Amino acid sequence: MIRSVVVVFMALALPLMAWPLAYYDSDGNVRTAETQVSLLRYAAKDFQMDMGRPPTEDEGWSVLLRQPTGEDAKRWDGPYMDPARIPLDPWGKPYVYHYPGKHNPAAAEIYSCGPDRTSRSEGNDSDDISSW
Repeated sequence: MIRSVVVVFMALALPLMAWPLAYYDSDGNVRTAETQVSLLRYAAKDFQMDMGRPPTEDEGWSVLLRQPTGEDAKRWDGPYMDPARIPLDPWGKPYVYHYPGKHNPAAAEIYSCGPDRTSRSEGNDSDDISSW
């Protein structure tokens, strides 16, 4: 009798215990987001090496793909992403970019809001995927 109660309890409890893990990374989404954050970070660094400064928030991601006008056009050696498009995170949201950074003003910061698609801490929620 006790053994059957334990078996029934385990049968009911295991799916509930595994659900948060399945929600967090059922398809490798976290690893995909980590890889894309790294690729975006390296693209921004390549841009900075050519231009002498990181992309500004006003320029956004587009400056990594399209040559700016004016004096900056001479140094630009992009596009800095291949293929020349900025991916959405695995949950369909754009990656967030800050420069200067909110957590480190001397650096650019890139993050995904993660599976819940929101960030209450600008990249420091437990499910956010960030470059720092």
